[in-house]
Amino acid sequence: MGLIRFYLALSVTLYHCSVQGSIIAGPFAVQMFFVISGFYMALVLNEKYTERSPYRFYLARLLRLWPAYIVVLSAVLLYRGIQHPDVGIIEAIYFYGSALTLIAHETLWWFKPNGDGTLQLMRELPPFSPHLSRMTYMQHMWSVGIEIAFYALAPLFARRPKIIALLLVPAFAFHVWALDLHHTDPIRVRNAAYYFWLFLLGCFAYWAWGATRQYLEMIRPPAWAISGVGLLIAGFCIALHQPRLFPGNAYVREDFALLLFAVAIVPIFHFTRHATIDRSIGELSYPIYVVHWPLVPFIMTGQANDYWRASLLVTVTLLAAVALRVVVEQPIEKIRGAQLDTLLRRNRLNDREVEDKSFG
Repeated sequence: MGLIRFYLALSVTLYHCSVQGSIIAGPFAVQMFFVISGFYMALVLNEKYTERSPYRFYLARLLRLWPAYIVVLSAVLLYRGIQHPDVGIIEAIYFYGSALTLIAHETLWWFKPNGDGTLQLMRELPPFSPHLSRMTYMQHMWSVGIEIAFYALAPLFARRPKIIALLLVPAFAFHVWALDLHHTDPIRVRNAAYYFWLFLLGCFAYWAWGATRQYLEMIRPPAWAISGVGLLIAGFCIALHQPRLFPGNAYVREDFALLLFAVAIVPIFHFTRHATIDRSIGELSYPIYVVHWPLVPFIMTGQANDYWRASLLVTVTLLAAVALRVVVEQPIEKIRGAQLDTLLRRNRLNDREVEDKSFG
């Protein structure tokens, strides 16, 4: 699914360039990422981090998300300087803690400084609204803050398909209830609970793959062809939620497209999971997402459909993403592998000690 992840990251980038198109939709692409994330987290928790303790899983997520982010954040702050919100001590701890760790980063969209040391809860996000996240210059990382909330909970249910199915009901019910809120209400559009059903949907898709993989093994299509088909399906799902292309209730159409995407990733993942090139392309999706937004103000002029500047921004973003991948992420992955192996050995020793004591 690497090519799909790459395409979704570029879709977000072009959306932030004000490029409009039938298969370009930044917010919807982010929702599709939540489905993919649920699939992969269930995969690694059931097939890689299988021990009872979630420490290795949490450490792996930390080393995957934080280094690239902190490098880009540091570069942006060195260039632009640090904005200090006029807030009290508790509020400052919340702001700087979230800005540095990405934990609850989406909630920085909920508040704005009052100017008297307090924060005000916002109920809509007009253009250029002075929410706290703007002060980090990395406000696009709200989705990663939501991902972290999902990761924190995933070890509790990702190994239990019945619990996933049970959780899907209230999660989807909250999603439907929140649709009554205004489309710019941060409690809706920047809320982990609103998107939780998508993560669960991805987890459920993993179990669907587990139930069907023996039948899928009977078919052996070329991985490159499935990558191309997957790209077309992802583009179709984005187009499906476009009102000018498909009439009908927007929310029903959007949720159906996401459900269709969750179904589609089962065979797409199966037939491309050993494709090295596809996986390498997909590994650029996170660096693209992290680095693209700080580049937008320097290259784009704010005009819609400025394809020349958008092409320039995509080119610069890709070069920066490759550099981030090679210089930061790949060395960290080596460290991550060593640290995780050490933790695994310790966990096995502890398990043996417990067994020895229980039988002693």
